[in-house]
Amino acid sequence: MFHYYKLFLLLLQFVIPVFIIGYKNRYDNGSKTLFRFFAAVMIVWIYIAAMRSVIPDIDLYLAVTDKERNLISLGDGAKNAFAYMLGWIPGVIISAIAWALVRAWRWMTPKLKSSAVKHNPDKISGSYSNHTVTPVESGAPINSKQSIPSSL
Repeated sequence: MFHYYKLFLLLLQFVIPVFIIGYKNRYDNGSKTLFRFFAAVMIVWIYIAAMRSVIPDIDLYLAVTDKERNLISLGDGAKNAFAYMLGWIPGVIISAIAWALVRAWRWMTPKLKSSAVKHNPDKISGSYSNHTVTPVESGAPINSKQSIPSSL
């Protein structure tokens, strides 16, 4: 039986590894990234097993007829066995995709920043670095020792 809450749970299953692998990860230490990868695999595995326990109860609650309730109760054994025994396989696949997405994003982000600097080299992160302010531009009073340019 299709319900929209399952789409949210599926989306959450893909978003969790992205945050585990990518959040504040500088990829400077391979062992830390590997630990994050295995942590993401384990959390996805636990998440899949937990959802296999929770989703049938929610579906039973949302079922309207007895026929729907009987269909929900039939065939759960193979799904549960896969989730408990082989749930690490989708965890590895999802975590590998998350690692590749985060790594590609980190690879593209400096290139996007450098291309913005190439097109406008005077403006770097919102400030003008090559621009010097003279007293006339800033509105500061001119000392009597300074000479006024003749072009004014």
